[in-house]
Amino acid sequence: MTVIEFTPVQSIPKIVADSRASFLTHRTQSLEFRKQQLGALLKLVEENAEDLAAAIKADLNRSADFEIPTCIRATKDFIDNLEKYTQNQKGVNVADKDDSYVRLSPL
Repeated sequence: MTVIEFTPVQSIPKIVADSRASFLTHRTQSLEFRKQQLGALLKLVEENAEDLAAAIKADLNRSADFEIPTCIRATKDFIDNLEKYTQNQKGVNVADKDDSYVRLSPL
């Protein structure tokens, strides 16, 4: 089992500030960047499935038979369909304009 190292509480504000600063550079907007991040998440879940299952058992007293495969399938789906999921969508009569749309942006 992997030894878990916890983030010291006093480090969290800097981590959040660094994450926000990175977001403001707009590098997180590209589909390529998001696919890389999703790929890294997929790899993390697949490589650590046993440890994640043990954590789910310890924290929730549940089997991870549902959570881990569902996470893997959903992540693969997002990677495969990211272009479709991020396309602008037709707006719903916003201010009575027919040419309105909803632009999806990652947070």
